[in-house]
Amino acid sequence: MPQSRPIILVVGEPPCSSVDFIARRLSRRMADDLGQKVIVDNRSGAGRNAGAISVAKADPDGFTVYIASRSAALHSSLSKKIEYDFAKDFSPVAMITYVPYVLVTGKHMRAVTLRELLDQDHSIQYGFTCASGGIGTTPSLVFETLRERANLSWLDVPYDGDPAAVAEVMAGRADFAIIGAPSALPHLGAHGLRALVVFSDDRLPYLPAVPTIAEFGLEGAEAQGWIALVTRRGTSLPLIARLNGAVNKALSGVSVGKKLMQLGYAIPTTENTPGELKTFFELDTDKWVKMLAARRLARDQ
Repeated sequence: MPQSRPIILVVGEPPCSSVDFIARRLSRRMADDLGQKVIVDNRSGAGRNAGAISVAKADPDGFTVYIASRSAALHSSLSKKIEYDFAKDFSPVAMITYVPYVLVTGKHMRAVTLRELLDQDHSIQYGFTCASGGIGTTPSLVFETLRERANLSWLDVPYDGDPAAVAEVMAGRADFAIIGAPSALPHLGAHGLRALVVFSDDRLPYLPAVPTIAEFGLEGAEAQGWIALVTRRGTSLPLIARLNGAVNKALSGVSVGKKLMQLGYAIPTTENTPGELKTFFELDTDKWVKMLAARRLARDQ
């Protein structure tokens, strides 16, 4: 891999988004470790698929990598029009971070606990709206699972990302939102949002008073998002190993790993190898594809 040529780190989100923030932090540390430039390239068009499409068509030389999330892995199952197959067109490099999710509500709602909401009559619940990220995003998947487990009659209203969902709940135009904990933290308490439940296996250290979904007897509704680095299928194993090492070194440092944890993200605690990530992708995708198929949720329908 010639060090005079930069690595292009493709992000399928616009500048100033949370994924863009992570990418820019990571790119600086990877550049230091690899001894070559790592340039962030934002490609958020084509329904946020432009970035993945460009990497799927790139040469498998290790110079073009992509920051992927669960929605990218599921898109080929959601639409026949998608121009890539995540499992066939990409090779796993390394997990970057996990994203805990939380159910929040605004000051306009009287209920202060999820139990109060679950105990309400369904005729009252029917008018409630919950902001999510749209079909195939983790918030939407979590919402569908919660709605089934708790037998809720809330309406799912898709919004373009956490900031839009937060704004709608704070303005009282949406009653609830399922958003990433890092997006929720700056707005909790006196700032306008109230956290009702977290969807992680355990209570979050920075939200110790907020119960887990399992504490309400809703086991199986746990879920978290993820952000990972992948590259074009066919890239040589030595190049993938080099990229993997750079990511893991960045995650072990203060400016990336520690900063992400301070913001509410969770970083991998395992060896974080490409093989480990491949197994994770297979299990995670299989789980959610089955859920989507059971509910007949697809963008082309």
